[in-house]
Amino acid sequence: MKKIILFLPLFCLLFSCKKNIENNNANNNFTFSLNGVAVGYNGDRCLYSYTTDGGKTWSQSQQIHGFDNILSVAFSSATKGVVVGEVGDSAGVYSYTTDGGKTWSWGKQIQGFYYIASLAFSSATNGVAVGYNNNGGPNSYGVYSYTTDGGITWLPAQPIHGFGNILSVAFSSATNGVAVGSASDAFNYYGVYSYTTDGGKNWAPAQEIQGFYEISSVAFSSATNGVAVGNNIVGGVSYSAYSHTSDGGKTWSNAQSIIGIGYTSSVAFSSATKGVAVGFVNGVGGTYSYTTDGGKTWSQAQPIQEFTNISSVVFSSATKGVVVGEVDTVGGTYSYTTDGGKTWSQAQLIQGFESINSVTFTK
Repeated sequence: MKKIILFLPLFCLLFSCKKNIENNNANNNFTFSLNGVAVGYNGDRCLYSYTTDGGKTWSQSQQIHGFDNILSVAFSSATKGVVVGEVGDSAGVYSYTTDGGKTWSWGKQIQGFYYIASLAFSSATNGVAVGYNNNGGPNSYGVYSYTTDGGITWLPAQPIHGFGNILSVAFSSATNGVAVGSASDAFNYYGVYSYTTDGGKNWAPAQEIQGFYEISSVAFSSATNGVAVGNNIVGGVSYSAYSHTSDGGKTWSNAQSIIGIGYTSSVAFSSATKGVAVGFVNGVGGTYSYTTDGGKTWSQAQPIQEFTNISSVVFSSATKGVVVGEVDTVGGTYSYTTDGGKTWSQAQLIQGFESINSVTFTK
């Protein structure tokens, strides 16, 4: 199966890019559940697994039809959820569930996407999906789509000015949200963001956050405080990067590095102050860092045993959470925490996955 390498040409040449370094889920409303879904692939089959115990154990994976790649999953309620990705290297597709993730519809196309990288819901009915399109030409641009029925149907995609690609989206309230990704000019790639104040129907033109090469994930710990993560490249070396907002995403601090992560792929919060960021270091493996001050500062990253790459993190309670990813040549793996993310179990396989791209819990 072809996996998407998202606007990282220099990074991938230098560091042998992983297959699923993007996106991922924002846990920003603290409406916790024991029921969750993980998505990924094995060969040319796109798969899902579900848990009913907060992520300690997972069902054997099953196929979701109509996808070549699944990148993200999110729920709008206890029963309704959506997965997004691509089919045929040129069309963004989605599938929905109405039984909490135990069964899924066939993939359907959302007009105007080349692929769909991420999605988030601002309410039980309203949500936004993001990704990019290139209209069959050499230049890509970031686009979004909007739903008002919990993800069963979606409007044709529209561009957000200033993005080359949109990788992640999260809401801090029913009206306010942020989308993040990357853009480029003749000389550089750089991380950019946009914000909405009407639940995702309209978005401000993208602006740069200084110090990013690319922004891969965004999450909020409150209506005002949030964190965006990704990477920066300095002298041919990739460093993790994060930025903090205290006004709901309208303005952001210059990016700083989290020591011990080469690329930061996902971030999530378990409370107004506690959160975890995950990613990988090439040649070392999957690593994580935690914050206890709402994302203003982060601990030096530590490895989670056995992971080659960690692609997504989410919490099922104030203390319990799950990370997912892969172990090269072995399969898709997960680990769980019971102390809010300070320590994690050794990686375990979810049967049937080659790699796991995204994980979330129902609302």
